Amino acid sequence: MNIEETELIFYYPVTYRMSKRQELLDMLSVYEYEFFSLEDEEKRQAYYGGHTISHQALQQFFYPFLEDKLFPEKPEHRSFSRFSKAFYENGVMDVRGKSVPFTLSSVDLTLAPFGLAFIAVRIVLHERTRLSDVLDFCHFFRVLVPHLDEEKGALYTYNGNSYSRVDHLLKTECYPFLEQFFVDYEKLGKHYSHMPFFEDERMFVSGFLRTEQGQQIDETMLFRLGQLNGTDEQNEPFISTSNPEYVKRYLEKHLLDRWAPHTYQITSNAAHMQITNQSKEDAEVRVCEFYSVGYYNVLIHFFYKIMLLKLSFEHSEIRWGKDKYVVDELIETITKFASRYYFDEVVVRTEGRETSNLLRQHFRIHEQYEEIRETLDELYRLQEDQEDERQSRFLFILTVYTVVSGIYGMNLIIEDWQGSIAWDKMAGYTVFEWIAWLLGITGILLSATIVGRSLYRGVTNFMEKKRREKWE
Repeated sequence: MNIEETELIFYYPVTYRMSKRQELLDMLSVYEYEFFSLEDEEKRQAYYGGHTISHQALQQFFYPFLEDKLFPEKPEHRSFSRFSKAFYENGVMDVRGKSVPFTLSSVDLTLAPFGLAFIAVRIVLHERTRLSDVLDFCHFFRVLVPHLDEEKGALYTYNGNSYSRVDHLLKTECYPFLEQFFVDYEKLGKHYSHMPFFEDERMFVSGFLRTEQGQQIDETMLFRLGQLNGTDEQNEPFISTSNPEYVKRYLEKHLLDRWAPHTYQITSNAAHMQITNQSKEDAEVRVCEFYSVGYYNVLIHFFYKIMLLKLSFEHSEIRWGKDKYVVDELIETITKFASRYYFDEVVVRTEGRETSNLLRQHFRIHEQYEEIRETLDELYRLQEDQEDERQSRFLFILTVYTVVSGIYGMNLIIEDWQGSIAWDKMAGYTVFEWIAWLLGITGILLSATIVGRSLYRGVTNFMEKKRREKWE
């Protein structure tokens, strides 16, 4: 089957250092990335492969409590500040003896809250591309760094240069300035990448496909779309199951057939694809929605997913018994995340809610949220119990000191401590006088240690809180 029109968006999450946010904003301006604002009507068709989106539709698609964060009037650290740049350069992917030409339309960099950012790469494949080749392109291009044999073998020629890795292509051609702002997780160990909670370093792909008008769209095709099953090593169409009943069960969970038999949506943890057999004119509205409300619907739910994975990774790296303030910070972070950004209902329109529900289900957003919330609550409770036990131990020791000192009354040698200490008299101390002397000295040292420890923790927590408030 030939696909008459293929519009693709690849989503790549990264973490950046919030302390260098202003420097990053300056670099975006230098490299001609422009801030996206709904007030700028001239940009309605600048980034979308010749299609024109509706800014008015964007304003009426999401609830107001989320809309003001998705579409800020100026770059703000609590909002999703999007910067876009048009490229419109042609390239070719060569794999298994065949070539798949493509056009890189534009790239977005959206600075999200909590140090997350999302790169969105818009790509258009040329007309009349075989369905299997479309799926092969999605399968290979979404892999930033190929590790498995099934991911290797693709060569990309773009702007006169050749690349065997997609991450090299994007870094070199689209955002050569960005890597210096990444958070360096590799210092935690050589097995960590710069995004240790980014699953397999594979981008999430969203696509809109238009077949020849009236072309039948069957269950096998929809399954292959959801699984991104292209071709095998012999370049024959490939499907990753041999059981028709499995295909039916899969589609029951992953398919939105509201507009059948002309248009279908299928969502998995790897892709969110829409396919239609309408005419070019009739499908234009759906393409524009794909680039506007559909884009932001995927973006906000992908943000939910990555943010929760980030929190899961951070609490897994806590040093037990030593990072209580980190636990406090994580609990504060998830509380702010839940109160400001995490909502069960984000879309006003019914069809948008159905897509939203599929994204939530296959990103496992609710399960991740409940898991991290319960884990952090339990971790906080255990840390509190441990801290209470430590404080009780100190109080017990101090109580012993107080009782023994009360028995002595500290009147045996207290006069020797007035003014300059009479060191020469210590040689004549009795056993009980030595006990009293040791009680006094160690009691003072213990009290100073407790006070110093409390002051250190108080100052540390205060500085951490100020730092978080500055950048969140």
